[in-house]
Amino acid sequence: MRSYIGYYGLTLISRSYVVLYASLGAHFCQFVFLALVENPHIDKVYNSIVKDSLIVRKRREVLYEGECFLICCCILIVII
Repeated sequence: MRSYIGYYGLTLISRSYVVLYASLGAHFCQFVFLALVENPHIDKVYNSIVKDSLIVRKRREVLYEGECFLICCCILIVII
């Protein structure tokens, strides 16, 4: 979230819905990349080192089965 503060700050400064939608789109794309590319790669590389611990299971629940990802998708669809 910290890396997107600049985007949202620019949105407030410019008072532009176009910049807001671009910021939300960039943030959404980052979540999609995280869920579809980065986490599966990390799990594939480091799964032999870290077996299915409680933290890994909780992360999977939040990212893949949790409401957070679904809520982000719904918000983006409603805004657009």
